[in-house]
Amino acid sequence: MFKFTKLRKKILLSILSKPTNKSLSKYLQISKQTISDNVRILIQNGFIEETIAFNVRLYTLTAKGIRTCPSFLGGDEAIPLKNQIRSHYLVLKSAIIREAREWAKQAQESWIISHPKNWIEYRKNIFDIMVVKTPNFFFYFFPERIDDDGFSNVDSFIGKANQLKKFLEEEYQGLVLGSPEKVYSIQSQHHAILYDDLAMEYAKTSQKEGYKINYQSDRIHIDQSKGIPELETVNKAYALEDLNKLTQSKEDIIRSPLSFAELVSIVGKIAQAQERGQHQLTETATALNATAKLVEISVKLQSQPTAPSPQEEPESKPKRPDYVG
Repeated sequence: MFKFTKLRKKILLSILSKPTNKSLSKYLQISKQTISDNVRILIQNGFIEETIAFNVRLYTLTAKGIRTCPSFLGGDEAIPLKNQIRSHYLVLKSAIIREAREWAKQAQESWIISHPKNWIEYRKNIFDIMVVKTPNFFFYFFPERIDDDGFSNVDSFIGKANQLKKFLEEEYQGLVLGSPEKVYSIQSQHHAILYDDLAMEYAKTSQKEGYKINYQSDRIHIDQSKGIPELETVNKAYALEDLNKLTQSKEDIIRSPLSFAELVSIVGKIAQAQERGQHQLTETATALNATAKLVEISVKLQSQPTAPSPQEEPESKPKRPDYVG
């Protein structure tokens, strides 16, 4: 008879960022054989699915597993969970300092060519990263990455961008690209805290009310875009620093002696309806939005990154491919 042990709960909660036997074993400090035995049982019961890539077994949550995980995070037997950060919508760019000598001829062979406006655009998947060339820049669209903190994710992306830069300069003679790390090279970045406690409250209220309640602004989003409650920072310039400040700010506000009603009175009434003709927001939903707004205000006051150096704006950034994380 199947039973959820503490280890099996930890495996399900950790598998998004640790999708192999080896990484789960190291992360949970349990032998690989014990991990393997428990993962097999979770697969048999429909909580995990397995794929094999390059002779490595990779695990991911099924829809049933995603629905089940939030129940492990509350109550007397709640499982403590380290932050898992899903970094996505991350785009870096490198300026073209010098064009390749025979770019047009070489690109005809393996790049997808389009004419979005008044220029030629080239697209190609290199090292599982979508690379887009415009007349003045190379843009790198990265697939999502989940790790314990956003800085590790961004460091990984920048490392791969440097590999791409080196590969492109070697592959296309004469091409010289600017450094991906320089200020203002990040064109887009979102960093989501999976199973965030405030996001969990939104998910519970949505389930209770019978319709989805989300929060969106230019700095933070709270939603269940991947089926998992998450709070994410979304501002191009501030997202990583916002993420760094977010946890402490949110904890301070949630520990506040103010009631939900008092929070609402401080912030002002958020909105009685999400849009005309939609459901009216309940008092609980309005209070959640007020709390989210306070979190956002606190983070904005703390986050003061170095302003990007002024640069001329190039042609519009290429549209994000639908299949990129």
